[in-house]
Amino acid sequence: MSDIYKIETYSKTCAQIIAECIQRADGNALIRGWAVLTDHEFNHSQAQHVLPLVSRTSDEISDDDIGEWNNLIQLAA
Repeated sequence: MSDIYKIETYSKTCAQIIAECIQRADGNALIRGWAVLTDHEFNHSQAQHVLPLVSRTSDEISDDDIGEWNNLIQLAA
């Protein structure tokens, strides 16, 4: 499994747009409030599309986030 990280956004709508971009690329994304958990590696055009929606990225993931991420991965398998 790749390392997961958190993309913090400016709104729930921004988080939804980013998650949809990741999912269209067959990546895993989990919306947590105004943030998105993912292990997706963005290509150049994806990054250009979502970067204005990002307020911060972080690898500080809570135990609850990890538990929900593991549930998502198990469902996707």
